[in-house]
Amino acid sequence: MSVNSVAITWLVLAFALAVPARQGSSHLDDSPATPSDAVATGPWGGRHIALEVTEAGAAVEYDCAHGEIAERLTVDAAGRFQAKGTHSPEHGGPSRDGEAQVRRKASYSGTVKGRQMRLTVTLADPAETLGPFELVQGSEGDLVKCR
Repeated sequence: MSVNSVAITWLVLAFALAVPARQGSSHLDDSPATPSDAVATGPWGGRHIALEVTEAGAAVEYDCAHGEIAERLTVDAAGRFQAKGTHSPEHGGPSRDGEAQVRRKASYSGTVKGRQMRLTVTLADPAETLGPFELVQGSEGDLVKCR
C-alpha cells in the first residue's frame, strides 16, 4: 500500500467514526407518522378497559361505556399518539324504546413502549378526563360491565 492509500484509508475511517449512524425512527417528533409507526393491531387490555386496534382505528370497551377511535393509531418517535373519536356512556338495565345513544367527542392520547400502552381519554362538552389506563398488548382486558 502506498502512503497516499494509507492516508485515504485513515481519512475514510476517521470520517466514518465521526459521523454517528442514525438509530430508530427516520423522522423528527413533529413530522407525520409513517405506516411503520402504526400501533400493533389486535387486543390491548387492562383494568376496566379493552381496546381492539384495527388498521382504521379502534373500538374501546369500558365497564360502563364504549367508544370508537375513528383514525389509525400511529406513534411518533417517542411512542406518543393522539387520535379523535367518540365516547358513549352506558347504564345498568335494559335500553328503553326510543332511547337515544349519547356520543361525546373524545380525544384519545397516550404512549406505547413495547407491549405496554398508557391511555388517557379527554371528553369534550363538558370537559372530563378518564384514565390514565395501563394496557398490555394481547390482553383482553378486565371489564365488569354494568348490565
